Amino acid sequence: MKRCLLLAVVLCALWSAGCTPNPGPSASPAPETTAPTTTDKNYNILLVSFDAMRARETSLYNPSLDTTPNLKKFAEGAVVFDNAIAPSSWTLPSTLAIFTGLYPSRHGVTNKLTVPDGKDATLAAETTTLPQLLKKAGYTLAAFTGDAGVSARFGYGRDFEVFVDDLKFGSFDHSMPLAEAWLENNKDKKFFMFLHGYDCHGQHDPAGGYQRTYAKDYKGKLQGDKVEQGKFRELALKHKLDDGKSLEPHLNESEFSKADARFYLALYQEKIRLADEKFAKFLKKMDALGLTDKTIFVLVADHGEEFMEHGNIDHGPTLYQEMIHVPLVIKIPGMAPKRIETRVSTLDALPTVLAWLGIQMPANLDGLSLLPLMEGQPMPDRKVLSETDYRLYSHKRAYLKDNYKLIVSLDNNRRELYDLKADPEETRNLISEQPDLAFEMEKSINQFVMDMPHKPPVGKGSQITVY
Repeated sequence: MKRCLLLAVVLCALWSAGCTPNPGPSASPAPETTAPTTTDKNYNILLVSFDAMRARETSLYNPSLDTTPNLKKFAEGAVVFDNAIAPSSWTLPSTLAIFTGLYPSRHGVTNKLTVPDGKDATLAAETTTLPQLLKKAGYTLAAFTGDAGVSARFGYGRDFEVFVDDLKFGSFDHSMPLAEAWLENNKDKKFFMFLHGYDCHGQHDPAGGYQRTYAKDYKGKLQGDKVEQGKFRELALKHKLDDGKSLEPHLNESEFSKADARFYLALYQEKIRLADEKFAKFLKKMDALGLTDKTIFVLVADHGEEFMEHGNIDHGPTLYQEMIHVPLVIKIPGMAPKRIETRVSTLDALPTVLAWLGIQMPANLDGLSLLPLMEGQPMPDRKVLSETDYRLYSHKRAYLKDNYKLIVSLDNNRRELYDLKADPEETRNLISEQPDLAFEMEKSINQFVMDMPHKPPVGKGSQITVY
């Protein structure tokens, strides 16, 4: 009864507040603090995004795997966050959250198109990105990306001298050589570089084809290429619309077997290994240019990937751990390496760096500086949430507290409560066993929804393959 009453109150408030289809990212966040001062710490900043790399498939977070030996070695000299949560489960809203330090419902770009006019979404002019603050503090900005969800047109490219986004779903094969050439010509400048690749993504195939490094025994009919992967992704989404009994996008066993899922996972691991090798080569270039010791490194993934753990593949519609538990590694010259178990959000990454540099930031950021944790001091309790309004097929919010995680589906009234310590695979829904805990956690989610300037849009799916 309490849960139903709480939901009714929140829904009434949402609709009375004008919870009509989202007109696009026009609402402005809270105003900035005073203008940033120029930092006297002359360190470059390199933000590397391994798109779609989930934590559990890396050697860094799963020592039984040999997928990322170079990342693991690099992290031995850095601060590793063992429980980093992505603010969303797909590229655009999650990466823009890293850029702004704001949850997607605050920065407003929750989908590629606005509703209902179908125009390209873009960050509101009055919303400042954290790289823009670095620009004001004397940094040169350069980005080399794989386009798609990190295209400059969504608001990423503001004040960048160079922003490469000319190859959709481009990998490090494309972005890294361009970044290296730029570094050779600009190594004496104080720079912020965003380096991004879709190497691990389902819409990227390795340049030399798959070697099936981890899939030698597969005897099925699937090939695992991006065209095939895209068809399965759209089929799963279609099932949600066509099947009146279904609450989530899904694939049937007859369409995509357990063996097929293991095959896709093995190809994914192969792509992660290839991305790791490319990262190692880039590090050697940084060394050769004399940049390593005067650069702050932030290594992150925007989201993870599912391989039928919850009945689907790809990413975006759900907020399970395979989707939102991601790598986060920060290396600041002179700072002692360590591993931190405290749960954090990836939108904390750049606020941490700016705080260390002494650069003032907007007062309303959702992201927090993690410097206290990195320096061995306690941090105040904070709420870590994640959200998705993926292509209007799915509207979910998740709240993680202690060992527990609550997922609320705003579109179908479903609630899921998991004990992540006892059930890390999220297979046993405790919603009926612990209703009081769920009720208290849901109040935090509802407050989060109410506090955000951009309310969840209402829709049954875009019906357009906008990815």
